[in-house]
Amino acid sequence: MCKHFIQPFFILGIFTLCFPLTLNAKGLCSWEGPITNNVFWNPEFTYFNKDFKPFLFSFDRLYEYQWDEPAYRYKDNSAEWIEYCSHRASRAEVDSFVYASTLKEVEAVLSAAKSGKLISGKFKDNTMAKFLKENKDIAALEYLVFAKKCEPHVALSYYEAWEDTPERDPRTMRLLYQEAQKNAENATKPTLKLRYAYQAVRMAHYAQDFSQAIGTYDKLIAPLKSESVIKYWALGNKAGALMQSGRRAEALYLFSVVFDKCPTKRVNMYYSFHPESDTEWRDIMTLCKNNREKSTLHLLRAIDPVAQATEEMENIYQLDPQSDYLTLLLVREINKLECNLMDYDFKFEFPIPVEYKYQIHDDGSQMSSEYLYSFKKFVSKKVVEQKVKDLRVWKLAEGYLSYLTGDFNTAESAMSALESTESNAQTLRQIQTFKFLLNLAKLTTIDRDIEEKFYTQYLSLGYENPANYSDEWEAEYAPKYVYQCMMYGFSRCYKKQGDIGKAFLCEKGIRGLFENMELSVIDNILTWALKPSNSFEKHLLEKGFKNTGLNGLDVLWDVKGTYFLRKGDLFNAKAAYEKTSSEYRMAENSYFSLHFNPLESFILDRHDEAEERYGNSPDYHKLWLVDKLMTLENEASQNPQKAAENYAKIGNAWYNMSYFAPGWRALAWARSGSDLFYFDTEPDEYITLTEIERAKGMIFYQMNPALEWYSKALTQNPTPELGAKIRFGIAKCRLNQTYTKDAKAKDLQAEYDLLRKNYASTKYYAEVIRECSYFRSYVGK
Repeated sequence: MCKHFIQPFFILGIFTLCFPLTLNAKGLCSWEGPITNNVFWNPEFTYFNKDFKPFLFSFDRLYEYQWDEPAYRYKDNSAEWIEYCSHRASRAEVDSFVYASTLKEVEAVLSAAKSGKLISGKFKDNTMAKFLKENKDIAALEYLVFAKKCEPHVALSYYEAWEDTPERDPRTMRLLYQEAQKNAENATKPTLKLRYAYQAVRMAHYAQDFSQAIGTYDKLIAPLKSESVIKYWALGNKAGALMQSGRRAEALYLFSVVFDKCPTKRVNMYYSFHPESDTEWRDIMTLCKNNREKSTLHLLRAIDPVAQATEEMENIYQLDPQSDYLTLLLVREINKLECNLMDYDFKFEFPIPVEYKYQIHDDGSQMSSEYLYSFKKFVSKKVVEQKVKDLRVWKLAEGYLSYLTGDFNTAESAMSALESTESNAQTLRQIQTFKFLLNLAKLTTIDRDIEEKFYTQYLSLGYENPANYSDEWEAEYAPKYVYQCMMYGFSRCYKKQGDIGKAFLCEKGIRGLFENMELSVIDNILTWALKPSNSFEKHLLEKGFKNTGLNGLDVLWDVKGTYFLRKGDLFNAKAAYEKTSSEYRMAENSYFSLHFNPLESFILDRHDEAEERYGNSPDYHKLWLVDKLMTLENEASQNPQKAAENYAKIGNAWYNMSYFAPGWRALAWARSGSDLFYFDTEPDEYITLTEIERAKGMIFYQMNPALEWYSKALTQNPTPELGAKIRFGIAKCRLNQTYTKDAKAKDLQAEYDLLRKNYASTKYYAEVIRECSYFRSYVGK
């Protein structure tokens, strides 16, 4: 994934700015690293200034993208129009009339206001349109008409901006800004004077008359005593014009001012702010008029994705210890530490060692646990001084950082003190989560009462509430780190106590047995799974099967039967399969159905054709197959005349149950065309020998069982036609063994030679020549 990206011209066009951005770390693409934004510390529970929400920590470009939605970008402007209409118009009506109207539609309302006629068409019942008409506010309607004329020259939708930017007409734009200047000078209402002046600055900016844009702002807008959002939109345009004119320090300073004053343009200003040297930084700082403006500069530098923010936080603290910027950065740094130190192999063990280091990416800074300890020291000092705003959040942070560094006593004291007086439900949930994690960290032994107590407490925290997720799939599979921490803590205790079954289920779930069918683990689980005694044991059996209609106990018996079937132990396989429920055997989405009759033989292994032919037929399932194999073997032993045919069918079954054939579901739980990759892979820095062996164990690729039964069939004097089928079956086995490195090309060639030498006169031989391009090429060489 890319780590850096030049900010494209179009993004700023969306927000009525058009200055280039240099290469920097504020990229459009995420970089290498964990995909989550937080592990245990939820920033939305502990930070309440929603206008800064996009800047909470994320490995993506932003934490949240609502800033790019029109409803958010224009909410402040809509609010001003609502106030202008004496609060008689709703937000939806204002947005419809201001943003979803055409030039002709607004002109129609203006015409109705001038003539005194009723409004017709789309906006006849729109409260804003009716208010302006009834109050004969011709000036406001004329402004809206003018704004509609300007809009095509500057406004691009997000998706249109990916295409080629349309050519603008500088001549028309100059006429528009000249008209806007005149209207601004003549307007009697301050609101309309400001808005016309904004249109003049904007048109001049996009016409690339940058000095005109700067001069118009200074002449018409700067003298106005207004805190309207429009003033800051215009100031952003002035900043862009300054940047294009080479006056970088002034431009960057104004970007920071708009960042502070105008939340709906905050993300845009952040992307625009990119000092290139320490000298430039000092020049910007000298332009600041107060400590708030200086603090904003430090914030903009601190929220760079690869920055370690402690130094900037100290600078802000010295300027204004009550700054809300400090809480934002506190929350960001904690989430950043979580995501960098708790990587994919993290096992929820504390303290995190000081020497542990994790690389963010090649070009970025290195986040080490040394920073965790220094940051904790910084936070503790601020808590002692008690000058910061949101002191409770800082105390919570100190407690959590104490937990990460293994100082459990300090952490527990902090959490208990906060819990006793906290009134906010979400923050209280966060505190209770940390106390839950602390108790887990101290857990050394476990029994059914303890596991039930912890599981009940976990559920009370609400992390399993479906309302917190967008759909059932996310509710089932979204990362839940508190849950994972609990399961790892349980697993650690189970292993110490020799409870290998529950330890396995805590780490991998029943589905983990699909990858590693260990009989000892299966039997250990079955000792209690037949009669679970508490809700946690029931959960372990249900985990991964919610809303599937499947039963975990059925799956266990299925896995045990399949374990024995792979070993060729039909008696024990049948005994296990018989314990599955009839509902499980008949369920369309169970693992019991074969989708294919494995006793048949095909020249080509066309998986799709086999499934299309047999579908999800209830006639072919694992128990049926085991019964059939036992019957065929028994008949062959009692009736030698059927031996060759029966042994051949058993050989077909073992071939078809392998990875290479359509009956693979009998002995495996999943199949991918990339599975054979692991047979041609050596361990390296990216993949271990254990991973290679695990991947091989997931599929059944062995050809020896099929070869043994085919060879046994050949000893029973089969007919020439049956002999040809058997010999070609052996050849197919040898071909597959070349993929798994269990045979060489010469072994396959030897089988082809025997087929050609002994069975060339059979009908089946002719079919093989016609259908199998491998054999046809070999014969014709």
